[in-house]
Amino acid sequence: MRCRYRSRIPMTDLDAGIAAFYAQNYTTTFHLLSPLAEQGNDEAQCMLGCLYQLGLGIEFDQALAAFLYRLGADQRLIKRMGLQPTI
Repeated sequence: MRCRYRSRIPMTDLDAGIAAFYAQNYTTTFHLLSPLAEQGNDEAQCMLGCLYQLGLGIEFDQALAAFLYRLGADQRLIKRMGLQPTI
């Protein structure tokens, strides 16, 4: 049995980027998630880290992948601790 209800909630760029990743559309993933990663979105940072680590749709860059993974991890820690990042 299939559910016929469709949500009317609009898809965010993060949702669209993750969907593009799972659809193996890595160029779209990169273009949707890059601005979010620059804004400090931890999920976008980790997803871009994966693209760079595996060279999916972009040039393989292990150092940048590690950097993005670290940024994402730091953002999650900051959120869990309830801290506000200072720049």
